[in-house]
Amino acid sequence: MKAIYQQIILLVLSFMTVTGYSQFEQAGIPTGSQRPTLITASQPMISVPSIASQIADGTFKPAIDRVKEFNPKHWGSNTSVPGKGLPKGNDPLWEQQTSAAMNPGRAPILTFEAASATATPTDPTGAVGPNHFVNSWNSAFRIWDKSGNPLTAAASLGTILPGTMGDPIVLYDRYADRFLITEFYSNGFDVAISQGPDPVNDGWYVYRFPTSSFPDYPKFSVWSDGYYITANKDQGSASTSQVVFALERDKMIVGNTTAQMIGFPLTGIVTSGFYSPLSFNANGPTLPPAGNAPIIYMQDDSWSGVTTDHLKIWSVNVNWTTPASSTISSPQILNTQPFDGLFDGGSFSNIPQPSGSDVDALQATIMFMTQYRRFPTYNSAVLNFVVDLNGADNYSGIRWYELRQTTDGAPWTIYQEGTYSQPGGHSAFCGNMCMDANGNIGMAYTICSTTQYPSLRFTGRYASDPLGTMTLGEQVIATGTQSDPSSRYGDYAQMTIDPTDDVTFWSIAEYFNGGRKNHVGVFQIAPPALTAEFSATPTIVCAGSTVTFTDQSLASPTSWTWSFPGGTPSTYNGQTPPPVTYATAGTYDVTLTVSDGIETDSQTKTGYITVKNLIADFTGAPTTVVIGNSVTFTDNSSCNPTGWSWSFPGGTPSSYVGQTPPAIVYSTVGTYDVALTITKPGSTDTKTRTGFITVTPPIFNMTNGTITTCTGDFYDSGGSAGAYNSGENFTETFYPSTPGAMVRFTFSSFSTESGYDYLRIYNGTDATATLIGTYNGTTGPGTVTANNPSGALTFNFTSDGSVTSTGWAAAVSCYNLVDPPVANFSASSTTPPINSTVTFTDLSINSPTSWAWTFSPNTVVFTGGTNANSQNPQVQFTAQGAYTVSLTASNAYGSDTETKTGYITVGPEAYLMSNGTVTTCSGTFYDSGGEAGSYANSENFTLTFLPATSGAMVRATFTAFNTESGYDYLYVYNGTNTSATLLGTYNGTTLPGVLTANNASGALTFRFTSDGSATRTGWAAAISCYSQTDPPVAAFTASATSTAIGSTVTFTDQSINTPTSWLWSFSPGSVVYVGGTSATSQNPQVQFTALGQYTVTLTASNTYGSDAEVKTNYISVIPVTYCTPTYTTGTGSGDYITLVQLGSINNATGASTSPFYTYYNTLSTDLNPGTEYTITLSPGTYSNGNYIAVWIDFNQNSVFDTDEKLGTIGILPTPATGTITFTVPAGATPGTTRMRVREVWNNSNFDACSSYSYGETEDYNINIL
Repeated sequence: MKAIYQQIILLVLSFMTVTGYSQFEQAGIPTGSQRPTLITASQPMISVPSIASQIADGTFKPAIDRVKEFNPKHWGSNTSVPGKGLPKGNDPLWEQQTSAAMNPGRAPILTFEAASATATPTDPTGAVGPNHFVNSWNSAFRIWDKSGNPLTAAASLGTILPGTMGDPIVLYDRYADRFLITEFYSNGFDVAISQGPDPVNDGWYVYRFPTSSFPDYPKFSVWSDGYYITANKDQGSASTSQVVFALERDKMIVGNTTAQMIGFPLTGIVTSGFYSPLSFNANGPTLPPAGNAPIIYMQDDSWSGVTTDHLKIWSVNVNWTTPASSTISSPQILNTQPFDGLFDGGSFSNIPQPSGSDVDALQATIMFMTQYRRFPTYNSAVLNFVVDLNGADNYSGIRWYELRQTTDGAPWTIYQEGTYSQPGGHSAFCGNMCMDANGNIGMAYTICSTTQYPSLRFTGRYASDPLGTMTLGEQVIATGTQSDPSSRYGDYAQMTIDPTDDVTFWSIAEYFNGGRKNHVGVFQIAPPALTAEFSATPTIVCAGSTVTFTDQSLASPTSWTWSFPGGTPSTYNGQTPPPVTYATAGTYDVTLTVSDGIETDSQTKTGYITVKNLIADFTGAPTTVVIGNSVTFTDNSSCNPTGWSWSFPGGTPSSYVGQTPPAIVYSTVGTYDVALTITKPGSTDTKTRTGFITVTPPIFNMTNGTITTCTGDFYDSGGSAGAYNSGENFTETFYPSTPGAMVRFTFSSFSTESGYDYLRIYNGTDATATLIGTYNGTTGPGTVTANNPSGALTFNFTSDGSVTSTGWAAAVSCYNLVDPPVANFSASSTTPPINSTVTFTDLSINSPTSWAWTFSPNTVVFTGGTNANSQNPQVQFTAQGAYTVSLTASNAYGSDTETKTGYITVGPEAYLMSNGTVTTCSGTFYDSGGEAGSYANSENFTLTFLPATSGAMVRATFTAFNTESGYDYLYVYNGTNTSATLLGTYNGTTLPGVLTANNASGALTFRFTSDGSATRTGWAAAISCYSQTDPPVAAFTASATSTAIGSTVTFTDQSINTPTSWLWSFSPGSVVYVGGTSATSQNPQVQFTALGQYTVTLTASNTYGSDAEVKTNYISVIPVTYCTPTYTTGTGSGDYITLVQLGSINNATGASTSPFYTYYNTLSTDLNPGTEYTITLSPGTYSNGNYIAVWIDFNQNSVFDTDEKLGTIGILPTPATGTITFTVPAGATPGTTRMRVREVWNNSNFDACSSYSYGETEDYNINIL
């Protein structure tokens, strides 16, 4: 059995030495609080295609069931002081539960099996959204509808994540309408967040965040200012190392590539071995305010260092602008009723079952998730963990809590606590719980005993029930039929609440029924009450404007009565009122009354709509500036003001009258308000932004971000006197504050750990710019000056996990050029359609002051108030064809001309989806959003294309297609209207291909409809005409372009314009037609009888002519088929090949799917006999046992002989590399032969063909000269 990570644990390095509990300056923070111990950024974000598109193009990776123990528990069992701790005997809250009056429970609404696996344990996790349920286990996941029907096959985590190491967590972020799927890797977290609400049809943003050591048992949650993570990490230094993490949620939601992660310690935490605190997870319709994100953990008085049983709660406050100023508080302590959370001295074998070993009770663990919800007068959180009911270490119950907080940021208190015991006398453990919108609590759990196989149940309580008791009779989710074959059980379970009604609980957990299963149970404590609810957009409007109202009522109303005092209409009966117009300034209530025929509920929002004659508003950029720099302010006011008066205390100028103020310079450190007053006859309005502008001193410590300055001092993260930290990965860009200047850095000192900690400097705005240099040790950069249009320099610093040093100091200045300009420019499009507008952007450097643009040919029109002397002109091209563009840029010191020959290629007209008729035989047809945009909601357009050539047929060749699957449809009709024959209905991402009219008019009609929710990027199609008297245009494909001698290849005709005969020829002609086909078949089947390269020709003909397609050296015929290597498990655990470099072969890859073998027949390199070469290799992500061997068939006998093995090498996980040096035998047979590269886990002596468990094989062509 593969013992994952055991060697990782032995190899984990001490991350840091911390003095005073923090690596960052502690001044100015609350007593007992700590700064972060880790600030880092994601590795480059990857955009992964949707699951639907992967299924369509064949790149989807199915789940692989592996017989193994997944992620063995780390750090050993929990420890205690023998005889220490209370209670002695029974749990003090047990009797309170057993004597509680019970009410009948409600049967589950739905149950279904969501996963089956042989791995131990399965790590069940899942989350429900508005339309989907997504679950994950071990190294796989699956997507379902809310009736329990699968929408995808079980998928490998490798379908969207970089690896498949496991411990997954699924979240649904209802506030962003996104799903998250996560896992850990050897030292960090992989996080995939859906790019839209549909986990099947939307793509994924994938982030990888590094940590200093292995983050076992990670648990994620949603908060307003971040995604928070806890982990069983750095157990011996949890109070000083980073064990709690915040991810930059706002950036991740939109796919921003600069998302950061901040790590914190847990001050004062006591651990006794394996431990798992939790962050609070937000539920309900309203996010908590940013900040004060709670982290909670139990403290058992049986542990050394804990005097009484209690809960500790820490509060995290992140500052994403200045991450080093983020804090985590000292813990709030909540003393509890005594509990015994220790079983069997802390071992992982505790709960008896009918047969086999006892199962793990999951002790010392706050069970996933701690659920947070806001109510009008308080905030609430519920959580649970396992306890020993009677002190015998073999009978468990669940200690659960509801905590409350009177207002945001106030201390938490225990509102109720209870100990739940299963009414049938079985152990209850592995609890998962949540609270609904009415304050009712649902709790699901596992039961087990010597007479009861592990099974899944649930209970609950109403908000009005006696405190500390679960009052609803136990209900069944799933009943097990066999014992757990291992002591490892589940590891966790999960409950989420349906965001559509906020009362339906979805639980997923592990049990045993014909194997190890994950089962979902869906239930309610009480149905949703009839509740009137609505929203409006916008709520502040100008007089005479309209507001759109949306019903959001709960339950099932059958009638709706709206009241809009001050609006037109003033009332409406029905669910969806028309837009309401407000003509007069004022503040207006809105009331909605709903009824279901029995009950009625009303919601009045007082002063909900504000109508103004003027609405003052503005923005400023940037809002944080270095002293001496400027801010640009932009008026965003509404309602047609005619006068503007600005106030800029602390700025120069300090006031301005007019709509567009000049850049405001701030010369004193501080925080400043900004106010704008607007007027028009009879009306005035003022907008004041308090503390809007922050002016900082010119001292810059290394972090993530951007700085605009021409002065100051630049230090590593430790500042002028300290050292930088281990595990850093920062990228910071400096821009000149003087237009046209170049930033310059003069280093006066430099010291980093030689060979491990590196400063990289790039000539531009990010790390994709030209690398100026890489520096480490004590050899510093000296003076470095930017030389690019932005004037910027970008710095990236990385440090490893061990030794640090004093870093660097550099003076920041700017260099003002007196050279003539160097002209350069770009265009918003280089392939525009005729008569469309292209914006040209001047990219010249060295501060030009005048510009002269010329176009050849000169068939252009300047638009948008621009002309040939504008810096950034807007140009329409009035004729099709290629255009050469020249820009001459000048200043007082001279001029320069940039000419781009054939830079612009103007194509035919563009047609956007709308209602109407177009007569054409050329152009590009787009959805209503055009080439770059998306179509809109609620569209219903019909557009007919008629041929401009009499007797021709319109043809549409689609090159892109993406609509909301199942909701937004394109219908294509063979004629002049929608009563003609329907050629097809298209939605999702399935390309319609080529559609050609075949009717008397030659027309095609397109109708498009979209619903009222999500939109997509639509489509692009080239419009042409096909004359029925046109000859064919020949085209074809082959089922394989590299094949073994004697194998069959099928050729497929793809010619257009209706060929009626076909003629195939091959050079050389050593082929045999099989399958009843011949040289005149449309789609022949061919066997090649000789080795070599074959040129293939197809001539397609009809009555009006013929056309030939020739593909030179299209088919490669190799001697025979080499043996195909096999694996029983393959790449699933990170056992694969990521890099092969030899000569012109430079192939970086990821994990392949079954059969875990790839022949890269298009990749080859030349080798000379008698010459020495080195091949560079890198394995996958698995932590140990990565062995790679290489063979070359030098004698070309189609066998990898023993003496043709170049060597075997063991390599650490990627990105580590290893090399094998070899000499090509002098007698190697000239010609094309095969190289095999093979990875096998935990085996240093393997051959090229046999079957093994874990690994991957790649083959390449080698040309022996």
